[in-house]
Amino acid sequence: VDGVLGRTYREDFENPAKVGVAMPVVGGEDKYRTTSLLSPNCASCVFSPPTSHHIEATEVSAELMGTLDCSKFSYGLGIVCKK
Repeated sequence: VDGVLGRTYREDFENPAKVGVAMPVVGGEDKYRTTSLLSPNCASCVFSPPTSHHIEATEVSAELMGTLDCSKFSYGLGIVCKK
């Protein structure tokens, strides 16, 4: 498994994050940057081609989620999104 979460579960994982800074960054974010939270268009993302069922489910999920506001609430201590 690759990706930010996948790397943290490897046996040889060493956390390069600086503890104590306002928002620790592991690095490599350029490989995982997407145009939106739900977009699979990053340089290292591997997804199967969407099926019609998947597209319908994604549209329904997006409608149920509504709008996320990630612009406040964290006070410099990370990312917090509220619906």
